[in-house]
Amino acid sequence: MLIRKRVFGMSQAEFARALDVSQSTVSRWETGALEPSRQEMAAVRDLASSRGVTWSDRWFFDEAPPEKKEDAEEPSKSHPSPSQPAAACRLNPDVIRSARR
Repeated sequence: MLIRKRVFGMSQAEFARALDVSQSTVSRWETGALEPSRQEMAAVRDLASSRGVTWSDRWFFDEAPPEKKEDAEEPSKSHPSPSQPAAACRLNPDVIRSARR
């Protein structure tokens, strides 16, 4: 899941703890064996908000998030939230698969 690596810069274990899910759940999201529930996607949004990251739901479905800049002091503010609700979308398998490359 590029979101975990690029937006949060966390390991699977750290991301799982932050979202109160198991590490195996995060692993299944990344392999495409499981899709995050609406509640889990909301937890990712809340985590981004708590860290001052401007969020885009498109990262779940359409596009990969920007690369995480290690030396940046402020998170990227270039991705506004889309108008399409998450419930009307499906995960884009190409985005999930690209995380494994």
